[in-house]
Amino acid sequence: MQAYLAIYQINIPQSYEGGPFTISYKDDSDVSVISTNQGLALEYPTTIRQFSADGISHVMAHHTTFIPPGLYLAITIVMKFNNLWPNKGRTVLAVEISKIAAAIEISNPGLLGKKEYEGFSVSQDNTAGHVSYIEEEGPMEVNSLEMRNIDILMSEIGNSLSESKQASQENLERFGLASRWFRRGCESMNPIDKLLYWYITLEVFPAENTTRVPESVSELLNKEVYPDISPKRIKELIGIGRIAGMRADVVHSGQAFPDIGNAEFDKRLDQLKDIVYVCMRILSGRPPGNELDRWIRSDSQLD
Repeated sequence: MQAYLAIYQINIPQSYEGGPFTISYKDDSDVSVISTNQGLALEYPTTIRQFSADGISHVMAHHTTFIPPGLYLAITIVMKFNNLWPNKGRTVLAVEISKIAAAIEISNPGLLGKKEYEGFSVSQDNTAGHVSYIEEEGPMEVNSLEMRNIDILMSEIGNSLSESKQASQENLERFGLASRWFRRGCESMNPIDKLLYWYITLEVFPAENTTRVPESVSELLNKEVYPDISPKRIKELIGIGRIAGMRADVVHSGQAFPDIGNAEFDKRLDQLKDIVYVCMRILSGRPPGNELDRWIRSDSQLD
């Protein structure tokens, strides 16, 4: 049987060693308290991506992480394979973990501390074949770039870092604030999380002093990149108004993942990604790039 689990440190003194002390929640979920003076060695599956001139290959591997001595609460969900796999599998499990952890926290404020781990566990009867299908949360996009000489690559990285020093101190500080949300969007495998994190990035910049995110973005792009196109037209072409509406719908409905094959969502997320990359470059004093040209300069562009 395969399981998905989260392990939280408990914010109370450790007065004993032992466990797990377990209660069942629903048919497929357990909540356990574990106290250890020795720490825990946790083995979990992961996918190693190998890039070559021919493309991308995936190799399954097991990693081991050490959790230090302490008192912990573990939420475990037995995985059931049904029509949700593989596209929504991990997202569904992550949402179930969040629901259980939230129920515990609102009833016991401050009980759950640092989350030490969330993901799949490895047991003797685990099969790598099943785990490999759903290791990542939600649909995933992996890009394989062209091969580069390592010396050229390091030079390009060095140039990109030196370019950031050309921005004002105020902009560099705001870039630091925005980069936190920008990177979370880049690192997340859940498209809904990408939408929310990247939109927060735009709230940090260029909409730092207003709630009018679409207008702030359009005015910035008019000023810095497309002076020949009005802010109103830019707003229409890049779909930022539609993106703002979609973000509001997601927040108010509590949507955890997009519907599979939702072309409208995919398009708006694609536009948002391009918008955020260009805005982050402007903020850091770099050339803005041309990602948005496909939306703004294309004769076939339809909103």
